[in-house]
Amino acid sequence: PARREQAPLDTPRAVAADSTASARRALARDVGERLDELPGVFVQRTTSASAAPLLRGLGGQRSLLLFDGLRLNDSLTKVGGNALLTLVDPSIVQQVEVVRGPASVLYGSDALGGVVQVTPIDAYPRADGSFQWRGEAMARGASAERSMVTNGFVEGEVGRFGLVLGGSLGYTGQLVAGGDLGAQTYTGYGDRAASARRGSARGPAPTRGP
Repeated sequence: PARREQAPLDTPRAVAADSTASARRALARDVGERLDELPGVFVQRTTSASAAPLLRGLGGQRSLLLFDGLRLNDSLTKVGGNALLTLVDPSIVQQVEVVRGPASVLYGSDALGGVVQVTPIDAYPRADGSFQWRGEAMARGASAERSMVTNGFVEGEVGRFGLVLGGSLGYTGQLVAGGDLGAQTYTGYGDRAASARRGSARGPAPTRGP
């Protein structure tokens, strides 16, 4: 909330944040389901493919959505629910943070309800000249919604450069209503996403011994 890293107890604002570990425990398939785990946030889902957070009862253009500090919505965004957060590839999301309450001083007049800040995995290397790679993968299936989602990422660093590659692939079946209504057409969907981030170390290149 102060545009720099702070402990939640050191800020006067109502702040909540999750982590990749908590998202794995919750088997979250998208950013919206990660928001469901945070206090003080109501996620409106008009369809399975949308996730519109309401902060202090405000959403649409009155609650600011940020990805890596970049705005996903603005004053021209419709007042109702939107699917902007669903467009974020969940495979490279490191943390989801929520600031509840007006934050117009820091973020502008469209942050009346609060701010949702989605932070991707950091692509900056440690600038020590090392060579290393690691990756993670997750699969989630749900019989109630007849869905299957897989995602994963690979990150590494070579010298002064770092790279993060991620991707997601999933399918959600049609909604099934009660009684004689049966399956609802045009409610099932497939989704896929791919992401890439590159970073370079700040400062001079690391020196090597003889």
